Amino acid sequence: MSTINEVAKTELHCHLDGSVSIELIQQLAREQHVSINLEDIQVDQNCESLDDYLKSFDTILKVLQTKDSLEKAVVDVAQQAHHDNIKYIEIRFAPLFHTDKGLSVEEILEAVNNGAIEAEHTYDIKVNLLICGMRHHDNQTNIDLFKSVDQLNTTNRHIVGFDFAGPEEAFPTKVIQEAIQHTTDSGHHLTLHAGECGCIHNIIEGIELGARRIGHGVAAIQDNQALSYIKHHNALLEICPTSNLQTKAIQSVEELN
Repeated sequence: MSTINEVAKTELHCHLDGSVSIELIQQLAREQHVSINLEDIQVDQNCESLDDYLKSFDTILKVLQTKDSLEKAVVDVAQQAHHDNIKYIEIRFAPLFHTDKGLSVEEILEAVNNGAIEAEHTYDIKVNLLICGMRHHDNQTNIDLFKSVDQLNTTNRHIVGFDFAGPEEAFPTKVIQEAIQHTTDSGHHLTLHAGECGCIHNIIEGIELGARRIGHGVAAIQDNQALSYIKHHNALLEICPTSNLQTKAIQSVEELN
């Protein structure tokens, strides 16, 4: 019988800033002379919610503000995936979170693209990228970002779709409807974080607006009608049980049975 590590796998829900190894974070902090408290980038059983969980990303982002660090981060995440026998990975990231030290969106895309190319040359893995808009950014900000990516993406074949992430309960799907509609009307592949806060309606509304994949979607287990709707529309749920436990979206894995 094969072990899980021996089975070739696909990874469709991987956040760049949430997946960088502690070793690389420490290396980047030393190189950039940035003080990092490792306790701030990890959550424990005392994490009470998704909003608390997202705070750890703020610390990690301090060392992901240069082209070199972004390129290294993509290679680092791909290396970890390779060691888990993942053959295809989509790494998602929010470009606007990497502009604090003056990088342009163009420079950010070039860096992550170079990282994907290096990773593919180094490891037996295919690396693609997803661009994240943020729920708490206004619609025009997300639309302008996606337009910029479109204009700059003429040669970058690693970017294959768009996503919306961030605090879901405070910024439900209806709030970002305009930006979602722009994305799907433009013919882009769209995945959407939804259903992490128990909000089934965010999942349904996202699919109605054209999302063909839902990040997490764990709230759907509460409602057979919702599950039937998802199945009928052939929407894929990107299941993330470890994250759901950490953010208290579920209290135990048994809830998923």
